[in-house]
Amino acid sequence: MSQTKPEIYFIAVMLCLFSGSYLAAQNAKSPYERLIETQKEYEATMKKGDSLEVAEMCYIMGKRYIGLKDYTKAQQWFLRALRIREPLGPSEDIGKIYIQMTGFPIYPPQSTAALHYQYVAYLNFRAGKSLRSQMEANKLLSHLHRVTWESGRPLPYSTSIGSLDSAVYYAEQSLQAAKILNNPLDVGGAYAFLSGLWKLKNNPHKSSEYRQKILEVYTKAKLVNNIMGFYMGAAEDWLKQNKPSLAKPWLDKASALAGSVSDHTLDEMLTKVYGLYYEQTEQWDKAFR
Repeated sequence: MSQTKPEIYFIAVMLCLFSGSYLAAQNAKSPYERLIETQKEYEATMKKGDSLEVAEMCYIMGKRYIGLKDYTKAQQWFLRALRIREPLGPSEDIGKIYIQMTGFPIYPPQSTAALHYQYVAYLNFRAGKSLRSQMEANKLLSHLHRVTWESGRPLPYSTSIGSLDSAVYYAEQSLQAAKILNNPLDVGGAYAFLSGLWKLKNNPHKSSEYRQKILEVYTKAKLVNNIMGFYMGAAEDWLKQNKPSLAKPWLDKASALAGSVSDHTLDEMLTKVYGLYYEQTEQWDKAFR
C-alpha cells in the first residue's frame, strides 16, 4: 500500500495495532534523544555479557531507528535480536520483533513479506502462555483473516481464504484479553480494529459504537496523542465520503490539541488532512501552502 493522502489514518491505525510506536508516543523526548540514551544503555548491557539482555537492547535500538524512520538500520538491529532469540525456541519476545518489522512501510500490508512476518509473529505469540501473548496472537490472526479476505488471497501457508466473521471472532477474543490486562492502549487498539471490521461488514451502527468506545478509553486515560489521532481519523472518514463540512469540526478539535501533543509527527499528519479538506473545498491558496 502506498502512502497516499487518503491512507493517512489507516497507517496510524496499523502502527497502533502492530508496532505500538504511535500509541506509545506520549514521550516528550525527541526520537534522536531517545536513541542516544538507548545507545548508552546498549553499551552498558554489552559489558555485562548477558545475551538475553543484549537481545532486548537490540530490539529497543531497532524501535529507536523506527522513530527516526531509518528502517534499514532498524531491521539490522531486529535481526541481531532474532539471531540471539530464535535458537531458544518460539516466544513472545520473538513475536514482538516480527510485529515491528511488519510495520515497516517498505512492506505493504498485503505483500508476501508482510504476511509472512505477521504469521511468524502469530506462531510465536501462540506459543506463549501469558494473557498478553494470547491477546497478540488473536489480534494477529484477526488481521490475517481481514487482509486475506480483502485481497482474496489464501491465509499464509494455507489454501483457505480469510473471512470477516473469523476476523471479528478473533478480534473479540483479543479485546477480552485487553480488558483483563486493563491497558488503555491495548483496549483502544482493539476497539479501533473491531470498528474497522464492522465497517467492512456494512454495519455502520456497530462500527460507530466501537469507535465511540475508543474515544472514551483515550479520554479517560488522558492520552492526548491518541485523542488527536482519533479526531483526525474521524475527519478523514468524512473526507473520504466527500463531506468536508462534516470533517471540519473534527479537524478543528484535532487542531486545538496540536500544541499539547508530544508526538510531533501528528502535526505533520494534521497538515496533510487539512490539505485534503482544502482541496475538497477548493481553497487552493491554502491547499498548496
